[in-house]
Amino acid sequence: MKNTLQKLREKYAALNRALGPRPGSPVWKWQQRRAQTKKPEEKAANKALWVIAIFLGIIVVGGIIAVAAFFTGVKEVTRTPEVEISVLRAEERNEDTYGLWPDEGKTFLYLQVRMVSKEAKEDISINPFYFKLETDTLVKYNYHDHDGALVTLSPGGTHTFWVSFEIPEDQRGARLYFEEVFREAISAPVPSY
Repeated sequence: MKNTLQKLREKYAALNRALGPRPGSPVWKWQQRRAQTKKPEEKAANKALWVIAIFLGIIVVGGIIAVAAFFTGVKEVTRTPEVEISVLRAEERNEDTYGLWPDEGKTFLYLQVRMVSKEAKEDISINPFYFKLETDTLVKYNYHDHDGALVTLSPGGTHTFWVSFEIPEDQRGARLYFEEVFREAISAPVPSY
């Protein structure tokens, strides 16, 4: 009988090992507490993942803000506290100041521009590369030629010059943009020509 009882105990122990502890038993409770308690390495890994996720979120949000600022940075005003820009005259011409003709189907549009430094505390660099012309079809063109558009405007100063653009004959100049690096872009309407 002792031998049979020993065999039953061994079978019961093997069955317990295969099925695991009974719910509610002290062994089962101990295993549940252990599973809920995280090791310090796991806590540190979770914190690192959260820090990385927050960092990436800040980068994504910052990128979205930067893109939005880039595309909405041009105001529909002709004046900032620092600089005022205006287009005095617009003329279509068949040749530029070097005697060159425009490409076929295009024309040169010359704009007489006045810039006034109102409240600037430092010099403002006027460079023809900072000018873009938007046509009535909302296409922007870089400058073609200039006459006096490469200067430094001192605080309180005024400068008048010509800048030209080569545009298709079937388009009309609508708005001139001055987009100096590290300053707010400003624009002015092009008068009828």
